[in-house]
Amino acid sequence: MESQYTKLSCGTVLLLSLMTAPNLVSANVNPTVAVVQPSYVDKLVLGSDLIIKGSLIDISEKLSLEGIPYTFVTYQIDDTINGRYDDTEITLKFVGGEFENGNRLSATNSPVVTLGEQAILFVQQQKDTGCDFVECEHGRMLIKEQQIYTANESAILLDGKGEVSYISHAQQQGEKYRDELTQSNADAFVQHLKQIANQPSIMGSVSLKPVVNIDKNLEFNAYPALSRAMAGPQVPKALQRRVEAADLAQKAVAGSHDAWELEQLQLNGGNPVLGGDSANK
Repeated sequence: MESQYTKLSCGTVLLLSLMTAPNLVSANVNPTVAVVQPSYVDKLVLGSDLIIKGSLIDISEKLSLEGIPYTFVTYQIDDTINGRYDDTEITLKFVGGEFENGNRLSATNSPVVTLGEQAILFVQQQKDTGCDFVECEHGRMLIKEQQIYTANESAILLDGKGEVSYISHAQQQGEKYRDELTQSNADAFVQHLKQIANQPSIMGSVSLKPVVNIDKNLEFNAYPALSRAMAGPQVPKALQRRVEAADLAQKAVAGSHDAWELEQLQLNGGNPVLGGDSANK
């Protein structure tokens, strides 16, 4: 069970405390039976079709057919925690990278990856959200010196009863949790995830979908909603004509056109004049 609550980035509030029985019981349910809500870690497991522990061995970028940059990450798999995947490496992708013009796209919830990092990945590909991780950055937990860290740099502590605590980055600087943070618990957390994945009371009748290794050499379409958002609105033709007329008038003032053309522009309400013959028609 979760023993604290904390606030992760992107404005997501994660309620991780064990509620009291009255808050967990419906008026129509036996008050002596409390139904505990799934923890946040439980929900990550529920949303995953594959959970792995691995090391990042390659990072590359590629543009979608719409010209939207994606980052491709390849992990060497050290342990398959849940789900089925037979290869020893897996390549996944998420939105973010460099456009053709050199500008960069950085999605607010995309993970910031580092070559050589070791991580636990909660993978999903059934819904195209622009990211192959469950809740994107939150579906990737870093392992540093056998300690587990969430996307907002909170450390995860797991006690002997299987209770999970989240220690914020600020709390990590103090003395209170120093001993706990120096203890190796990455392996224990992996076992904790495996236990969750094997609990019928949590997983129910969840059917895991196959996860595929992404071929970064193949062409692909971008996340549809992002493609629509990135497409700029069409400039109305009337406005375009006014812009062209203003540009022509500016050139005339600069002396690139004769006085007659400038006069015709003024008489014609700013619309461009094609030539002397057209003005008489």
